[in-house]
This record gives sequence, C-alpha cells and structure tokens, in this order.
Amino acid sequence: MRFRLLKILAAVALAATAITIGAANYLARNQKPQPLAVALLITGDDGLTNRFRDALEHALRTDPRFEMARAGAAYDLQMRIPTNLQPIAVGDHSGIQVLVTFADHSGKQFGSSDRSCVEEEMASCAEGVLADARQLLAARLTKLGAGRDG
Repeated sequence: MRFRLLKILAAVALAATAITIGAANYLARNQKPQPLAVALLITGDDGLTNRFRDALEHALRTDPRFEMARAGAAYDLQMRIPTNLQPIAVGDHSGIQVLVTFADHSGKQFGSSDRSCVEEEMASCAEGVLADARQLLAARLTKLGAGRDG
C-alpha cells in the first residue's frame, strides 16, 4: 500500500513538473518582450530643442519596444539631449544638428546618435535616433552575451 502511494505521489509530482515546464515554455514563446523604460533628459531650453524632444517623445510612445519611464522611476535606458540643437543648412532646407547620448540605468554612457536632419522632418529624425538606439543596444547585448561565454 505504501509503495503504491509513493508511486502515485511520484506520478503526480512528475505531471506537475511537466505542466510547469510546458507552461513556462508556452509563456516564453508567446509572451511579448517587455518594453525598455526610457528616461528622456534634456539640457537645452530653446524652442528648436523642445520641438525635437517632443518628436522623440512621440516616437518613443509609439514604438512598442520602448516606454517612457515615469519621473523618478527606474529606467533601462537614458536618452539625453545634452545641449541646445544647432540650426544648420541641409541642402536648400533649414536643418538641425541633433546629438542624443545613450546611457544605461547606472548613467554609464555607451553611445550616441549624431545626425543632420531637415527641420520639417523631425519625426523621421527622431525615428532615426531610435534606430540608432536599437542598433547600439543590440550590439551591447551581443557583446555582453559573448563576455559570458568566454
């Protein structure tokens, strides 16, 4: 009787383990990745810089890979516009020179996006900054992963 009870308990434990592993695998395959929380910081205070910040904030809010971190909350990525943006000529158009730096949650800078953009196309310029951020983040993750293997 005791042996039979142990056999039943072992079968139940095995089934529970299989269900748990199956559920974990299902969640891993079907769960959307969590967006990165971004702290967007701005040093400049002029209208041009503020308009670009608005465009970058809009791009962050509409990209499912990112989310704006609440003020004072923890974040995964810091984007900083360190100075007032400079007006420049881009062909026959008014343009801007954009610099956005990227840092991790500890504030350690690991890259930047430096672009010349047509002023009327700030939205596409902001999208380009996000593309640069994604590329740098992917390279950083690859480098961190390679460091674990070696």
